[in-house]
Amino acid sequence: MKPLALLSLAAFTFMTFGCGDSPAQAKKYGNYELQEAVPVQSQNKTDDADKIVMHTVMNNKTGRPMMYIPLPSSWKMIENATLGEPGLTGPNGLNLTFYAAQSYIYTNDPMMNQSYQSSGMQVMAPAGIDNVLNQVIMPQGQQMGMTFIKKYPLPEIAANDREYSTKLNGGDSPNNIFEAIGSEWKDNEGNKALVVIHYNELNQNGSVFWGYTPEMLKVKSSSFEKGKQQYIYAMANKVFDQNDIARFQTQLSANIREQEAHATAMRNIISKGSKERLANDAATNEYVRNTNKAAAENRAHNNDLLQEQINHALTDIKVVISPFDGKEYQVEAGNKTYWINDEGKYIKSDDPLFDPNKYEDRMGVWKKAPFKVYE
Repeated sequence: MKPLALLSLAAFTFMTFGCGDSPAQAKKYGNYELQEAVPVQSQNKTDDADKIVMHTVMNNKTGRPMMYIPLPSSWKMIENATLGEPGLTGPNGLNLTFYAAQSYIYTNDPMMNQSYQSSGMQVMAPAGIDNVLNQVIMPQGQQMGMTFIKKYPLPEIAANDREYSTKLNGGDSPNNIFEAIGSEWKDNEGNKALVVIHYNELNQNGSVFWGYTPEMLKVKSSSFEKGKQQYIYAMANKVFDQNDIARFQTQLSANIREQEAHATAMRNIISKGSKERLANDAATNEYVRNTNKAAAENRAHNNDLLQEQINHALTDIKVVISPFDGKEYQVEAGNKTYWINDEGKYIKSDDPLFDPNKYEDRMGVWKKAPFKVYE
């Protein structure tokens, strides 16, 4: 239920608040109704450490947000962390390590594979997520002195990965594969670890771009179940910045239009135009896998402001600044102009000629309240 749902009354119905002889309470304002603005409460800096806040992940190339990840407020990003080292820390010895994304390409045409290989791309047939776990992750975990416990699929994380790729590409193919698997481990220091593998295969024009990204969450055994669930929730509920997606799609579309002028038939697949188009699909794949790398290299940014904007967008709330006392007030969203008085009551309007002061005995009872600017 929206916090201001009680204010959504039928047209020409007027509300009054409080008691006394305030001029605003006994008056009507044309076809506009009087409503109560809600004072904005300051953030409590002593909130529980498990409060979920949206951590901003920046795009290193543009310097702008690319996504937002819901993590406990006590989890902190490590600025300038490198791959293979903890990029995030939390209570009870918790740390999260991001590892380099692995990217490959493969076709059934030996000449094509040779061409890709000569251009510096890694050529290998898709291995499948189980083989990645058994042949790559398991030996590495054992070399680190850890003992394997169990594994299980993480379809909610795979679904979020697919969603992101679909948004970037502007569509999806039923032949594309997105999977995620979690494996649990223990070490000799009383810690447990969750290793997550993000795996995907993108099929395009007879070629398949595939790869995987591993990450490891480690924490004291007593806090493992809690930390595991918090992290799985975060990875399954990432929110993607639409402006970042739009910039990527614009650039991708421009490249494809230019290259299609060269690629006149599939027999010219190794021509410059077609090779670059396939390279664009590889770029999309790499962009998705490098998301976690970006997260490792950026710290949380303006969490409170971001959380406030998200909450207000979901509940149809706007925040305005009172010209009388400079304080912030919550009002029902949906209008261009908000007139407010010194009692915190407001009138919303879309009519540029409307002025509630003409219904008063003196001017200045009502003033236009500007919207809060988030910086």
